[in-house]
Amino acid sequence: MKVTFLGGADEVGASSTLLDIGGTRILVDAGIRISPRSSRGIANSQLPDLQLISEAGGPDFILVTHAHTDHTGALPMVVEQYPNVPVIMTRPTFALTQVLQKDAQRIMKSRHDEEGELPLFDEISVNRLMEAVQLVEFNQSIG
Repeated sequence: MKVTFLGGADEVGASSTLLDIGGTRILVDAGIRISPRSSRGIANSQLPDLQLISEAGGPDFILVTHAHTDHTGALPMVVEQYPNVPVIMTRPTFALTQVLQKDAQRIMKSRHDEEGELPLFDEISVNRLMEAVQLVEFNQSIG
C-alpha cells in the first residue's frame, strides 16, 4: 500500500489522502484550508495538492469520511476533473455535504457579484458532485 498525504497531515484543513492499494487508488477526502480571505479570494495554498492525484493516474474511488469543509471543500473541483469516479459516503454525510456545498457556492457567487472574487466552483459543479455520490450504510462493505 502506498499512502500520499495531499494536505492536512500536519495541519488543520485541506484534509486529503491518496491510497494506492494493489493498483486501486482511493482518494480519502478533499477539503480546503479555512483561512482569512485575501483580496483575491481562496488561494491555491488553501487547497490540497490536487496535482499529485493526476500524477498518480487519478482516483478509482473517492471516500468521504465526514462532511466538514476541511474534508469536502475541494470535492466539486475533484469531481469536475474526474466525473466518472464514484464518491462514496453515508447518508448523514451526504445530507450535510449538500448543505455545506450549496452554502459555499452561494457565498462564492455573492463575493463574485459584489467584489469580483473568482469562485472555486459553481452550482453546476456542486450538482455534479451530488450526482456522483454513492450512498453506503454504516458497517456496509463495498467493493
